[in-house]
Amino acid sequence: MQKRGVQVGSAAEAQIFGAEVLVWGKAVIEAQGMTIGVLLEHCLKTRYYEPVYDGEGRKKGGVRSFKTVESHIKTIAAFFRSVKQGEGKEAEYIGGMKVCEINVASLRAFRKELLKDREIPTANRILSTLRAILNEAMVNDWIVVNPFAKARKGELITTADERERETILTPAEEQRLLEACSIRSRRHLKALVVAALDTGDDELVFGVSTNVKDSWEAARKDADLDHVRFHDLRHTAATRLARQMELVFVGHVLGHSDPKTTRRCVNKTQNWLRRGVEDNAEAIPEMSAQKIFRAADQILRAGRTINAQPEEYRN
Repeated sequence: MQKRGVQVGSAAEAQIFGAEVLVWGKAVIEAQGMTIGVLLEHCLKTRYYEPVYDGEGRKKGGVRSFKTVESHIKTIAAFFRSVKQGEGKEAEYIGGMKVCEINVASLRAFRKELLKDREIPTANRILSTLRAILNEAMVNDWIVVNPFAKARKGELITTADERERETILTPAEEQRLLEACSIRSRRHLKALVVAALDTGDDELVFGVSTNVKDSWEAARKDADLDHVRFHDLRHTAATRLARQMELVFVGHVLGHSDPKTTRRCVNKTQNWLRRGVEDNAEAIPEMSAQKIFRAADQILRAGRTINAQPEEYRN
């Protein structure tokens, strides 16, 4: 195993470690007894507290997704054996595993425990919070290396397994996103989001100000939709339109000159098409279920045809 270009356990690594001790020695040695409870309390008081805004609605400190992070910290504390002492707002995390003893093996065990009753995306978000907390320990010289950095790439936080690149929002996800856009400082963003979801028009966001981009990043984080890109709202609109009209007309609405572009915008999974059939059967009585199923089948076949083509013919 290599570390910084030298063999682990070699004399060269010992020299590197010795140099690190000279630089960070005092802080690292003093932090040897630091428990995860102490570190969690530090982060809750200095980083992960309820957001504070100024008179213009700008965030001065804290995190907008405080409740989510707070639940992550509670899960982390429980696994690493930290408990809360005190009552109400005065309660503080104490004890637990020593921070310097958290290694790749313990992180693997934590991930395994998380996945017993959680989906991969949820486990990834909790692990990401723990990684950020351990980074806080590292920047304060309480540990020399974050153990996440020692794990193989993708071993602990496997974002590639979460979603396909093109995401279609569910009604519940749309509701969370719109709620996150409803605060006063994001009213300008909500109008863009509604337009993209209803019409597929996302051109307004290209070249917009940093303020809108920052608001979008904050809103999707608050809605727990970090994986969603603004362009995914266009795909969502296309998929919904495809439930109610033929694909050629969806292309006209979205301004596509090439039908293949429309097919790429339309989600081609069986669940979404089945749901579209059920929705339309109730909402549009004059359109028979048989016709809707035929349209769904056409979209599915079109999707398979596109996906079967070489990459250079898909664009």
